[in-house]
Amino acid sequence: MPGSPAERAGLKGCLREFRIGNRTYKAGGDIIVAVDGKTVNSDLDLIRYLRSKEAGDTVKLSIYRNDKIKYVRVTLAERPSQGRR
Repeated sequence: MPGSPAERAGLKGCLREFRIGNRTYKAGGDIIVAVDGKTVNSDLDLIRYLRSKEAGDTVKLSIYRNDKIKYVRVTLAERPSQGRR
């Protein structure tokens, strides 16, 4: 999201979307492989870990980008509310 802590830390989101049948998939961008040294195997792992943190806390992400592991520190903020439709 524009202006988000992830953007300020330099994280790159998906670069494109593609469709197979009725499903849409996102491709490209950074892949988070660990947070504070704990392996992230799924988005649920990351969400569970981040729920134990508070806005203002800093976490160290290990990300996979361009065939290399890079380390990024991110200061967490309140998650913006997402309206339901």
